[in-house]
Amino acid sequence: METSLGRYAHFARNGVKVGISADVPSTSPTMQAPLFVVDGATTGLDISDPKNTEVFPPNWEPMTIHQAMRAITIDAAWMLNMEDKIGSLEVGKYADFVVLESDPYEAKPGTAHQISLLMTVMDGRVTHKVQ
Repeated sequence: METSLGRYAHFARNGVKVGISADVPSTSPTMQAPLFVVDGATTGLDISDPKNTEVFPPNWEPMTIHQAMRAITIDAAWMLNMEDKIGSLEVGKYADFVVLESDPYEAKPGTAHQISLLMTVMDGRVTHKVQ
């Protein structure tokens, strides 16, 4: 049976804004961080499970890293009708962002969630910094 989950990559590839996120109970509490969501969307696996259990239907098509990153940032902001305030770094928007140790676009599939957080910035102020 075809489901919308199997079509996210198709929709994104064809210009439809797709938002992905993590929420209990549909997502394991151990996979709430955005990069876990990216790994799930790009691999179809429960990255928190040592067996890497498949979590999507057989007809599921993985998203690219670019599609998944858009889906957790600017496209999700658009769905909230907040794309003028959040979702990308632009003059006039909230300066809420994280600094990562390495580039998730360069990570091996399924490993983005392992990238260390170096700094969190909220409203332009550093709120967390790894020493």
